[in-house]
Amino acid sequence: MQNYLTQLYADLEATILDRWRSCPPHYFEMGLPERWLDPPAGYAGPPFGFGHEEDEEIKNSYLATLEFEKTIAEVEKFVEEKPRITMFDHFGFVPEQFPPAEKLTDGQMESLTEPICRLWAAHNFTPVFPQKTPGRVIYPILLARMGEPAMALKRGNIGIEFCGYEPSECPFGLEWCDCKDF
Repeated sequence: MQNYLTQLYADLEATILDRWRSCPPHYFEMGLPERWLDPPAGYAGPPFGFGHEEDEEIKNSYLATLEFEKTIAEVEKFVEEKPRITMFDHFGFVPEQFPPAEKLTDGQMESLTEPICRLWAAHNFTPVFPQKTPGRVIYPILLARMGEPAMALKRGNIGIEFCGYEPSECPFGLEWCDCKDF
């Protein structure tokens, strides 16, 4: 199993790097803190530039207008359309590539949780769960959500909350629930 997981980690990191190279995560570009947004190894920065020298003010104005128009179009699509493909599809993976939780040790689930969350962040999804929750609890929840339809954004971020903020119904269990402390 460990050989397979080593290859899966490599595939996850390659996908994360490809995504960063083609579309750096929104929160990273905005300079907002996000715990899974350390640039991947091999990332040299976004592919900016027109290929020749231009007046910076004109270039920046053009890029800002273009970004604004693309952002509005993406927001309209998000509001008007129902997602049709799963997060697995957005990420370029299939569910069978991720071992079922019962075949993994607690340590293996813990070590898989971080690259999966980094994959989500690279595609502008932010999973929201109690920070101290162990991988054995988070891993199956992340996989289940990856199998549901979702719309991926290039110019924005989608926070995915798993909890309804009712401690007695916490999907992570009362032991890991942060809500009970408020």
